[in-house]
Amino acid sequence: MANEDKPWLDMPIIRAAPAAQAAAPEEGGTTARGVAKNVAAGGTDIGANVINVATNPSGNIIGKPLATTAVFLHDLIAPWFGGERFPDPVRNALLNDTVPQPGTRMVGAIGDVVGVDPAAVPATPTEQVVRKVTGAAGTAAALGPAGIAAPAAGGAGAIVGHVAAEAAPEWAKPMAELTGNVAGAGTVGGVDAGVRGVRGQAGGVAPEVAGLAKTARDEYGINVRAPQMSESSVVRIADSQSRNLPFSGAAKQDQGLHQSFNRAVSKTFGEDEPLVNSDVMAKAAPRIGGVFDDVARKTNLDADQTFLTDFGTIQNESRLAPLGEGGHQSINGLLNTIIDAAAKGNGKISGADYQTLTRADAPLGRAMKAADPNTAFYASKIREALDDALERSAPPEEVARLQIARKQFRAMKTVEDLVEKSPDGNLSPALLMGQVRAASSRYDSSTGGMAYTGGGPLGDLARIGQRFLKEPPNSGSPDRMMVNAAAGGMLGSGGLTNSLWRAAMVPVALTANKLLGGYVRGQGLADRMIDSSLNGPRPLTSPLYGAVGAQLEAERLRRLRD
Repeated sequence: MANEDKPWLDMPIIRAAPAAQAAAPEEGGTTARGVAKNVAAGGTDIGANVINVATNPSGNIIGKPLATTAVFLHDLIAPWFGGERFPDPVRNALLNDTVPQPGTRMVGAIGDVVGVDPAAVPATPTEQVVRKVTGAAGTAAALGPAGIAAPAAGGAGAIVGHVAAEAAPEWAKPMAELTGNVAGAGTVGGVDAGVRGVRGQAGGVAPEVAGLAKTARDEYGINVRAPQMSESSVVRIADSQSRNLPFSGAAKQDQGLHQSFNRAVSKTFGEDEPLVNSDVMAKAAPRIGGVFDDVARKTNLDADQTFLTDFGTIQNESRLAPLGEGGHQSINGLLNTIIDAAAKGNGKISGADYQTLTRADAPLGRAMKAADPNTAFYASKIREALDDALERSAPPEEVARLQIARKQFRAMKTVEDLVEKSPDGNLSPALLMGQVRAASSRYDSSTGGMAYTGGGPLGDLARIGQRFLKEPPNSGSPDRMMVNAAAGGMLGSGGLTNSLWRAAMVPVALTANKLLGGYVRGQGLADRMIDSSLNGPRPLTSPLYGAVGAQLEAERLRRLRD
């Protein structure tokens, strides 16, 4: 089939309608064969819509509805001031893609191969509705959460939008269909919310994810945003693009979120700071060390049977371990020094000797920082055995204070590498998990590690960092994102070739992005998502994706008027 017979080669996937080729047949009515053909055509719409949204989510989900709204407002208001509405060809040009999107091109290429033009499938009015419903429901199902709600909302949105457009004057049809899409999808979403709420079924966010977000909020003061909880890659990508636009307000939100994470980490070793830098560590170290020294001055350590067993285990295991150069000599020397100190005190190690042995610049402290991880591991085991003996020997009234200091010391040692790697005091949420796991393998027993105990507060924070705070992959700079979201989405994909129109739409798009982003990243929405998942659902995403699917299909099948 020649290219001139394929209007979809020159028309957008979202706005391109099947034009005259898809008009109702001159004779006959709706048939099972015609319905089947249009269901199949709707299947091609699904694939094209999903690819288009995945490659340009902001343009298709946000930009196009904004463009439709802007054109409608112009046509509504212009006559009041003596102006004229856009002629049909101009309106169509403003609302259509100037260059076919990737999904459009893929479907067109497949059509060339098989010799079938998806845009030229004949259809009666009823068959056109069947295609709309098929494409809308399938698109919503592919983009939205699992379950029947998203495709049902998409189908309902397509039907209501079609009815609304048929009743509206020509100039208002695009806006009427958009409104109908949203209203139809929202109605189904509301019914689904009520039914699932009565049944007590979980919402779109997995309970485990919602529970971790609740822990972050309630126990650590980290207010995770709704997009960070979402299981949808489309939502995450759209949020990432939105955050990179100028004036979005996301930078301040991101800074506050990261500082909340830093503050929660610093509290694990007794500080309370939004940035964790060398000054914070320099303040924490003598405070924590002072507790050990104070308790040691009041205590003589008993080299009891537990002490001797611990040291014997360290000695036997280190002999078989592949320690680096000088590692065996270092560990054996430390063990002999401590045993000699106990022998000199007739089975006791004085508090003064303990302080000497555990100074940061003493051989034990240097061995704990050895480049060889195995040497550092066994040196840490020696320090742990000494601290265990101090805790067993300490006066009862000092034990609780010492236990707190030991936990803080471990937390401080766990994050010190992250502090060294941070140029500005912002700790890396992505790297904390590795540090916590390494500390767990160093300090905990074989069944006392993070996998068995959860890792305590730092374990919680490591999981929070991994699940919510890791930066998503970013293939472009913020400037590139601005071009993609604004020009490619609101401007380019809408066929807005007039430079004055583009200039006018940029502040509109940025304002809309700020308002929408403020809501999507707001605490209220996040709280509702957590509550919906843990205490009974109030679905937020199924109606959204239903409306998106219906609008994409409405735009795709809308009849063009030249």
